[in-house]
Amino acid sequence: MCGCDEVGSAILVFLDVANISGGYLVAWSDSCSGQNKNFYILSVWQYLIKTTRFNRIEHKFPVPGHSFMDSDRDFAHIEAEVRKHENIYTVDSYRDIMATSMRSSKPRITAMHGHFVNIKVLPKTLKLNNKNVTVDGTHVPLRDGVCWLVLDTFGQYKFRESFSEGEPWKVVKLTNTDHSRNAENDAESHVELEHLLPVNLPIKKANGMTLQNKWHLFHLC
Repeated sequence: MCGCDEVGSAILVFLDVANISGGYLVAWSDSCSGQNKNFYILSVWQYLIKTTRFNRIEHKFPVPGHSFMDSDRDFAHIEAEVRKHENIYTVDSYRDIMATSMRSSKPRITAMHGHFVNIKVLPKTLKLNNKNVTVDGTHVPLRDGVCWLVLDTFGQYKFRESFSEGEPWKVVKLTNTDHSRNAENDAESHVELEHLLPVNLPIKKANGMTLQNKWHLFHLC
């Protein structure tokens, strides 16, 4: 199960591998609050603004009933390829399946081992406060109402509850300090990310019994 650490780390690695930086970034995702639509991913965008990786970031969420995205088509190709294999025992096997799941354009697969960072400490590192009210004192319906986020200044973001250009932006401040861009802030733009150490998860008893029953098959390979 992926959470904000996995999703946030994957975003940062993707930007590095694809060599994307500068100017204007637009990201689309579904509204899963545990993975995409939460304060921790907001903090990832804040980190990218503070470190001057981008000047402006927009994060958009499809409205209910219109949530199909191009990535869903990619996932369908991968799932179809996975179903062709009765047993898959290694991460490398999954990587090979993903690499061959699309015929027209070969995907580039990046192993995340050693690249995970602690996204959950970013708010503390950046000194951000999880505010649930706007500067006007109205409630922020982040989980159920917001569909368009814009970040162009560190320490705050603005949002809309629709994609209507006529809807006024609502502003949320995440710090008690004015972080308008200046030479002093640029000099403090470096932020050290905390890398997560690999975790060896124990094998569940039921899975262990299954491995023991099939151990003779490994000796035959």
